[in-house]
Amino acid sequence: MLSVLGNPLSAITAPSLLGAFVWPALFSAGAACVAIPILIHILARRRYRRVRWAAIEFLLEAQRRNQRRVQLEELILLALRCLAVFCVAMFVSRYFIPPEGVGGALARAARVEHIFVLDDSLSTGYRVDEATTVFDQARRSVIATLRTADPETDAATVILPSRLDEPLVASVTPSPDQIETVQAQLATLAPTQETYDAAAVIAAVREFLDSRPDALNVVLHVVSDFQANTWIDRPGDTVDGREDAATRKTEAGIFHALRDWTGDERSLRVVCVNVGSPQAANRGVHDPAILSGIPVVGTEVRVKSSVFSVGPGTDESTELTATIGEALTFTQAIGVISAGSSLTAETEVAFPSAGEESVRLSLPSDRLEGDDAAYLAVRVFNAVRILIVNGEPDSDPFLDEVHLLATALRPSGNVFSGYEATIVSASEFEETRLSDVHAVILANVPAMSDRAAQALTEHVRGGGGLILFLGDQVDEDAYNRLFLAESRGILPARLGEREIAADAPRGLLLTDRHHPALSRLAREGDPLGLGRVRFRGFTSCSIDAPDPGADTDGDDPDAVPLVDAGARVLATYDDDARSPAIVEKRHGEGRVVLVTSSADKEWNNWADFPTYLPICLELAAYVTERAGEVRTARTGGPVEWTLPADRYEAAGFVRTPAYPAQSEVSLTGAPTPDGRSILFRLPRAESPGIYRLSVSSHEAREETFLAAANVDPRESDLRPCREEELRRTFDGVPMQYVAGAQAESAEPPARRELWSFFVVAAALTLMLEQTLAWWFGRRHRATPAVAGSAR
Repeated sequence: MLSVLGNPLSAITAPSLLGAFVWPALFSAGAACVAIPILIHILARRRYRRVRWAAIEFLLEAQRRNQRRVQLEELILLALRCLAVFCVAMFVSRYFIPPEGVGGALARAARVEHIFVLDDSLSTGYRVDEATTVFDQARRSVIATLRTADPETDAATVILPSRLDEPLVASVTPSPDQIETVQAQLATLAPTQETYDAAAVIAAVREFLDSRPDALNVVLHVVSDFQANTWIDRPGDTVDGREDAATRKTEAGIFHALRDWTGDERSLRVVCVNVGSPQAANRGVHDPAILSGIPVVGTEVRVKSSVFSVGPGTDESTELTATIGEALTFTQAIGVISAGSSLTAETEVAFPSAGEESVRLSLPSDRLEGDDAAYLAVRVFNAVRILIVNGEPDSDPFLDEVHLLATALRPSGNVFSGYEATIVSASEFEETRLSDVHAVILANVPAMSDRAAQALTEHVRGGGGLILFLGDQVDEDAYNRLFLAESRGILPARLGEREIAADAPRGLLLTDRHHPALSRLAREGDPLGLGRVRFRGFTSCSIDAPDPGADTDGDDPDAVPLVDAGARVLATYDDDARSPAIVEKRHGEGRVVLVTSSADKEWNNWADFPTYLPICLELAAYVTERAGEVRTARTGGPVEWTLPADRYEAAGFVRTPAYPAQSEVSLTGAPTPDGRSILFRLPRAESPGIYRLSVSSHEAREETFLAAANVDPRESDLRPCREEELRRTFDGVPMQYVAGAQAESAEPPARRELWSFFVVAAALTLMLEQTLAWWFGRRHRATPAVAGSAR
């Protein structure tokens, strides 16, 4: 009370009052009025001259006996009158409690370190209306919270998931000037085109806290749309329907890194501010890829992509537009996509010329534009170059081992198959440069040298294709020794004894009708006569069981490049042992197909039936699929080009999709461990699109190579996690959840005014004062009568 009387204006700003006033001047005046009842009490005291009178002595004695009671009653009435005036002063000045309440006001007496994690991932670019994005709401929430902090004691830090190495703002005082500065910095930001690892963000917060030993009272504000696939564990619920074990959250929780930071002297509270839209609807196109074969000029190539849909109102048909380079090709309807699901869209495109080319697949624009387009960079060839090694040449074309095979790959006529076949003998193969071909076909080739076998293995491991046709010239033991060694291992099966059944030829049974090389041939009714093909001879083989812990691709051959995966039997003979007829295996980036019979008519009559030509074309397309130079990357990750060291210089520059607004980036290539290639690496792809690397060849000719960067498919899934799901990730760390309009408001949460309470308190105080005054007065009037009677 003395502090109020001495300096009322300073007293109301002190944290001890635990609140504030709408009209502080009125409170100062009202507080001063509290002295009025005291002054009246003092001035009302009677001044009189003492005159001793014997008759009154008895009454004076009675008064002395009751003096303490009377004084106490007067003090009670004085306190009630002062309290009534004080309540009126609080009422007219409109006293209120701040949003954080009494506990928050008390906490302001100690220094609070406010750490803001501001989500700037791709999904925060979602437009909740025509002018506002989720990221805009997140920025406003940060500034609103800063304005509620104590500018004298608190500190504020802003961390962006895209820049974990350095905070945007580090331990600044939330004064009005500093808040304006932070607001100006946030206004320059925009959502990135990337995703982030929530656990890595919390780990970065822990590192920041460890670097601030004076941070004892910490409030961590996580301002995000809280996508479910980023913050919680959703088994089997990814964009493409497959689980990604690398991104699964552990049972320990995302916030486990902060659990042991708190202690007896340090406190931590996490406030999760959900600024996302719970009913967000979105479509996105992702992961374009060449479905089969190598892009060739003048031939159509199937391009597949995944189209994802989430949210209400998305169960309707849509269109996919394919653009090659800068020229629009066509728009294709892809049908209805159910909310929360995806479909694989296939588009056939044709390239007008050879060289580096780009493909853009786009959907109609929606409220999240970052995932409405996907990009593919391909190298288009004049033809797919196939090297056929003839193990048994003959001047008679019908007795030659590879004549029918070469004719199937490159039929005569005006229709171009897309393949260019070069035939060499087994001896010529020893000196052939395999880097100039996309696939090698060994047709009844005897054993080769270790050097040639090593070159063939490296060709396959680097992405080249290999098809092996067996026959009577093949040395099975030599093949097993050369191609089943641990360092090579490209043979899909271990070769055994030859099986010659001229009197009882065997038929062919398809065992994997969904395989890409057979799916278009294995039709109902067998219209191509595959069941009529007869095999008089073949080489038996055995398949080693794959490592149970090795990666497999299931039914999707384009899932990921597999290294030394187990072999797959595509077809068998109809003998009792169901001997393998066609076996395939991946090795490194390449593919190998083993046909255990011959390519000519010596061991079978396959060439007499219509299935021979398409099966040869399909097998060639399958093994050369990985030979196409397709360079893809994720936004936020590196972009890489690998070029032959004997052809190109080690210096170059890159033009990003933002060129010319963004300057060219100089790059210096580094030699690969084997010294045969140069690796150019751009550390970070900041936006989706086509990246162009320009380098000079040794002939001083500048060439350009393309690479495509696409957004992470997980960012298209805008489904938020529920509060109870999010709480399970906190692992015991105190957590407060804020969502909806309060999180989106640009102003602090509504204060709680107490004027109605003080009106009632003033009325009750006055009523009590009047009642007690009447009661005390009645007792005082009765006292003289009692005294007289006693006398």
